[in-house]
Amino acid sequence: MTEKERFDNILRETGRRGIDNVLVELDKLGFYSAPASTKFHGSYSGGLLKHSLNVYDEAMMVLEMQLKLCPGIEQLIPVGSIAIAALLHDVCKAEIYKPEIKKRKNAEGVWESYDGYGVDYSNFPLGHGEKSVIRLLIVLVRVIDSILTQRRRGAENGRYLMVCHLFFHK
Repeated sequence: MTEKERFDNILRETGRRGIDNVLVELDKLGFYSAPASTKFHGSYSGGLLKHSLNVYDEAMMVLEMQLKLCPGIEQLIPVGSIAIAALLHDVCKAEIYKPEIKKRKNAEGVWESYDGYGVDYSNFPLGHGEKSVIRLLIVLVRVIDSILTQRRRGAENGRYLMVCHLFFHK
């Protein structure tokens, strides 16, 4: 299984309504091929996907430890919400890192060029926490609009989607 397939499967297993729309938008944003940073962790194509899966794996290990320490706590901790938060915490990075040629000194002290990433906030000039939340809210607004459009066209009654459903309800 590829990392993308694993990522998508974990999100689908949350059972949250609209998650397939989120996956489509992530693909459009370039999430799966984006780096996680310009020069630190995951500063390569696909680094953001790998980083997000690493955060998920760590979150699940912490959850497992908490469940051992506090049996019965699983009713208070929605595992799907942990998965969503861990996997989507850096959605904002999907389109801020742009490939560019950088300079550095090699072992001999001679300047050389190398492929790297720069940061471009011009399309969405906010901090990265706010941007991740806003990006996901934009996806949810599109989902809500789609559902309401279907409803107006005579689709099944009661298919309202509240923003909080993605995170807290199946």
